Amino acid sequence: METASYSNNMVYCSAATPTLICTTEDTNSGIILQNCGAETVFIGGPDVTTVGGASVGFQLEANQVITIPTNGGVHQEIYGLAASGSQPVQYLFANLS
Repeated sequence: METASYSNNMVYCSAATPTLICTTEDTNSGIILQNCGAETVFIGGPDVTTVGGASVGFQLEANQVITIPTNGGVHQEIYGLAASGSQPVQYLFANLS
């Protein structure tokens, strides 16, 4: 039987450059993200932006919680870019071993 440990932390996303929120390798349970700030945080890859174009991020509104589906064994990096200031984003995911 598989056992799981959990990874969690709070990361402050800036409005200046995309911030790495978390990296996963071996989770297949999904990544839960919560915007704990008062402003929108845009979620995406290392080139996430807050304005139109191919890299505009998913809008995570203040206090919103989402689950990002994952595929176990695939390297994933989730970045955030605040609409303004520095906004806290919390994450949680299971590490299966």
